Amino acid sequence: MKILTFWLLILVSLTACKKDNLSYYSSGLVGKWSWIESCPGIGYSGCWYPGSFYQAYDILFDQDSTYSVFHLDTLKSSCKFHTVNFLNDQSQLVYIIKFESGSTDMYLVSHDTLNMTNSEGVITITSRYKRIK
Repeated sequence: MKILTFWLLILVSLTACKKDNLSYYSSGLVGKWSWIESCPGIGYSGCWYPGSFYQAYDILFDQDSTYSVFHLDTLKSSCKFHTVNFLNDQSQLVYIIKFESGSTDMYLVSHDTLNMTNSEGVITITSRYKRIK
């Protein structure tokens, strides 16, 4: 009976595993990025750019799975992160960053540009960053 229970627990554990491709970081994501712009989704107008009203900042994704935010080379915040990728309903590969704070962003790295999209309820904001390291 104990052997049957043991194998049943193993089977349940294996079937409960997610099929997401979980990694602690994506090599294309690792590096330092400088904020270029942030644009809200449909129904909102205008984008925000670094300037006199919005302060420029940099973000850093380290190989040790640490995400850090810098303003004028001063560390403002940091937390752990990991990445997940999966196929959506249209068989497109989707890349996700999950932060230890609980927030989740979709991301795409194209050449030296990082696009991160955050959806909080009905508001979606896409921010673009340029690789600097």
